[in-house]
Amino acid sequence: MASRPRRSTSTPPALDQPDVEIGRTLDGRGYVMPKGWRRLPGETRTALLEVQDIAARLAVLEEQLDAAVPEARLLGASWGQLGVAARLTPEGARRRWSDAADDLSRTLGSALD
Repeated sequence: MASRPRRSTSTPPALDQPDVEIGRTLDGRGYVMPKGWRRLPGETRTALLEVQDIAARLAVLEEQLDAAVPEARLLGASWGQLGVAARLTPEGARRRWSDAADDLSRTLGSALD
């Protein structure tokens, strides 16, 4: 099984298209909205913007998790413990983060040489 593709918080591809509106909600949150969404009922548009906002926050949290797990491995956490903490099986945790943990270990090992 391949590892999960990593989500990016970089500029969404929609910004490359001329048919998008970029703005801020009244509470200050940014959004990128395809102009076609303007034709949708207000509740639908609001729901889609909420999904967009949650997805963006989730991407940030996933990046933080992807950084925290290899550090925990270096500090002695087992794949079983990490699986419980991340709500995965030990094998699921190992598959998702073992390459990153190995990379961090090699990087720190070579820095200490």
